[in-house]
Amino acid sequence: MEMQLPIPIEGTIKKRHSVRTYDSKALSPDDLKLLSHYMECLDNPFGVAVTLHLIDKALNADGEKLGTYGVIKGATTFLGVSVPDVKYAPLAAGYTFENLILCATHMGLGTVWLAATFNRDAFSSAMDIPPEALFPAISPVGYPSSRPSITESLMRSAMKSSARKAWDTLFFHADFVTPLTPEDAGAYEPALEMLRLAPSAKNVQPWRVRKDGNVYHFM
Repeated sequence: MEMQLPIPIEGTIKKRHSVRTYDSKALSPDDLKLLSHYMECLDNPFGVAVTLHLIDKALNADGEKLGTYGVIKGATTFLGVSVPDVKYAPLAAGYTFENLILCATHMGLGTVWLAATFNRDAFSSAMDIPPEALFPAISPVGYPSSRPSITESLMRSAMKSSARKAWDTLFFHADFVTPLTPEDAGAYEPALEMLRLAPSAKNVQPWRVRKDGNVYHFM
């Protein structure tokens, strides 16, 4: 049975943001223990065996030792997700890994999804991921630095990391012309708002939702 996250979901989603610059200190034993506990308990509703990974390996001063191409600074601990190449594998991996990201956020830890800006060969070896498995993403995890790097500041500005599309560009009523208002969504308004705030590659928010009667179609 899928575990319900033992954290305040809405507040945590609103608080989550991408962190690329970290204090270099390692996770405390208590934080490491709690994060490992979450990793052991998380599940998904797709019936797919998702594996979560955690490694603690120091980076050099330029952030390149594990192949993050200078994007990540100061992190010493990384999370990863792998999954067998089966039906619903990407959905299961994304669902489970985002739940882990939210648990880390609730703990006060910084994270950021990395799907392209990391060396899969290096991390796959470090995390002992089988060659036949899908390995879609990793994330650093640690204590955010009080001073973001210049690289992070430029990336956040270029990708408009703090911005999200408006309701009338994501959610529609009966067709893809008539916007769905929060009032029209009724009891589903909080869930759709959480979807609006969700992370996406380059922050493009590619999803669209259309309400047809009492049915919601996700595209």
